[in-house]
Amino acid sequence: MEGLPVFRSLCPEKVRYTHPVRRAPPTRPAGWSVTALLFGVPALAFAFLFHWLGPNLRRGGASWWRIFHLLLILPLTCMFVAAIIGAAVDQRSTSWKDIKQRLRLSAPSATAWLWAAALSGFMYGANWADFLAVAASWLALWKEKTGQKWMFGAILIAMLVKRYTPASFKLLWSPSDSSTLPRSTASSSATSVPRISWACLCTEPGRFSSTTQS
Repeated sequence: MEGLPVFRSLCPEKVRYTHPVRRAPPTRPAGWSVTALLFGVPALAFAFLFHWLGPNLRRGGASWWRIFHLLLILPLTCMFVAAIIGAAVDQRSTSWKDIKQRLRLSAPSATAWLWAAALSGFMYGANWADFLAVAASWLALWKEKTGQKWMFGAILIAMLVKRYTPASFKLLWSPSDSSTLPRSTASSSATSVPRISWACLCTEPGRFSSTTQS
């Protein structure tokens, strides 16, 4: 008909449809056997390092700096590298975005920072650090609006037990006990080195014993 506008289709002549995309199933949580393996092996390794290797290195005259790096920094670095490699193998990709998604990494929330501060204060010790640990943990529980009110009392009891039962931290080490190193052929004097374990770190929070004997 003359005088009427002609409408043309805006769609192309050939329309192509994408194939249906199937989403990958979510990663299932590890079973009890895998969980025991993943957490049990590091636990046994650290038990060996702290209760056997560390004291023996100290008796041999190794410095605290070397022992700290051998027993903590080196194993934790290996665990970090193993986690990155495992995530890359599982995702079949070395992209940081994929690895971050597989490890479920995200910016810590405010409560996560509070729990980190509480743990740091608990591990460091001393009056202000213990007060910070209790206050930060209580604030984190309050922000989480937890319904388990008993946790407030449990945290306080755990702190009091740590502060007022120092004997429990000295079961593995007694400062009065000493062992004598073999006599050197170049010197007739014997060197007395105290028997130690990592429990001695709890006697003076935040301080390391001297590596030299007067």
